Amino acid sequence: MDRALDEAAGWHARMSAGDCCAQEKNDFERWLGASEAHARAYARVRGVAAALDELGGADARLQALAEQAYRDAGREPRVRHRRRMFLAMAASVVAVVGLAVLLRQERPQDVDLVRYEAPPYERRDINLADGSLVRLDADSILTARLSGGERRIDMLKGRAVFDVYHDAAHPFVVHSGGARVTALGTIFEVSRTSSEIVVTLEQGSVLVAEEEQATGQGERLAPGEQIRIPSGAAPVSWTRLNVDAGQVTNWSRGRLIFRNAPLREVLAELNRYSPKKIRVGNSSLDSVPVSGSFVTGNSDIVAPALAAVLPVDAVDHGNEFILIERRR
Repeated sequence: MDRALDEAAGWHARMSAGDCCAQEKNDFERWLGASEAHARAYARVRGVAAALDELGGADARLQALAEQAYRDAGREPRVRHRRRMFLAMAASVVAVVGLAVLLRQERPQDVDLVRYEAPPYERRDINLADGSLVRLDADSILTARLSGGERRIDMLKGRAVFDVYHDAAHPFVVHSGGARVTALGTIFEVSRTSSEIVVTLEQGSVLVAEEEQATGQGERLAPGEQIRIPSGAAPVSWTRLNVDAGQVTNWSRGRLIFRNAPLREVLAELNRYSPKKIRVGNSSLDSVPVSGSFVTGNSDIVAPALAAVLPVDAVDHGNEFILIERRR
């Protein structure tokens, strides 16, 4: 069993307990922030626990298993605290994993389609019931359907990073603009614009195919590879690249990193996250190379930071910043 998942289950039980003290909460925050693996594991445990909390009250088998897991954790369940019981059962990682499998078996074959949206300027983290984590970018939309045979995501707009819980019996498939991305226990990004679909693999393996292609066919990506698919184009015209996948997906962690990127591209990314835009006063600045790391969401901080690393001044016009070439 994954050590991070084991630790995450224990922490989830403690954070859900009524006698959790301030020191434990501080220790938990340090553990959670120590690594991405901790954050991913905790998100998976939360996803399973939330789904069980929703369905458990209506299912006697789930109730019985949860009560047993609660006893295994050294506590006696009380009916009037059943919600806390369902959360605290994550103390036994065996019970969490076993109940996650049971949950998938108990879900009806046709689960209602769920639509997720991230509003303009704000990212959104989504814990799916299967234990997968979706980081949805600002102004993005997707739908999710967890059925008996397939975990299906439809990327309708924008981009998302998927941290997929491995379950070979239930493929995790992202559909977007005529392309099909099948994950094999992995972390990857799918970005959809009006002109192209871009798939970037950070960890694990994915298979990218046309919707019409048979299962198992397509382009298999390795970590650090990206495939760009022009809208409506045949696979022969797809472009495969080697990229810094961590840099590509850093937006999902609230930070944008650029290495010699044209200023026009930098501003397009930064302006995703703030209603107060940053623009250039002259198109001659569009190609100025930018390198640096920027925290997203606040133009009042970002614009002066750009002026500090580029030969420009940032002029505040109240509703926007204009970058103008600095006089020598």
